[in-house]
Amino acid sequence: MSYIQSAGGSPLKCERFTSTGTWTRPSTTDVVYVILVGAGGGGEDAASSPCGGGGGQVVTRYCNVNGNVTVTIGAAGAAGVSGVGGNGGDSTFAGVVTLTADGGGGGGADRLYNGIGGGYPRANTDQGYPDDAPKGMFIGSGSSLGAMGGCTSQEVAGGPCAGSGAGGDRASSPLSGGGGGSWGDGGDGHNTDATTSPPAANSGGGGGSANGTAAAGGTGYCEVYWSE
Repeated sequence: MSYIQSAGGSPLKCERFTSTGTWTRPSTTDVVYVILVGAGGGGEDAASSPCGGGGGQVVTRYCNVNGNVTVTIGAAGAAGVSGVGGNGGDSTFAGVVTLTADGGGGGGADRLYNGIGGGYPRANTDQGYPDDAPKGMFIGSGSSLGAMGGCTSQEVAGGPCAGSGAGGDRASSPLSGGGGGSWGDGGDGHNTDATTSPPAANSGGGGGSANGTAAAGGTGYCEVYWSE
């Protein structure tokens, strides 16, 4: 547990959760401020245009509490094995109203020379480019609350970010998408082994894709702030 001096002079306490646990409520506290991060989706492993996993959702808000609170940290989305990546797990803070940060979707390819972000369905809208010059991103209604993973067209970098992280890039392979960013960076795409640059633990970042060995997503995270 750490302490931060608030504007009014009283110490503001902070507890950080990197794994599932319990926040213990002081008798004088009925409102807390929560930063909650869902886990990242795993990258896709495929021979043609694999996609990075989506970044987990970042939720920041006040929450009423009337007792001890179970904090659940989302599990990382599994790396794809000759196929799509697994979805990241949701993170939750079970106050009077349960807060949920959705996990990012696993990366999955759409068609040759194009990639879609983690968790987005197949055959949706090609943004900005016709099919004969495919360099756009495909947008759908899948895991809509996380950052999308990297588009895998040539000359297109990795996914946009949610929260404070930057999206991963396509690194040494122009056809392997990076993972979407979240609380931290998404992993880089790679031509053979994306585990050489994976998202950090508790970052919520999506795993990078590869034709060989894709990377898993980053696990979720939570910070709780309160005063007594």
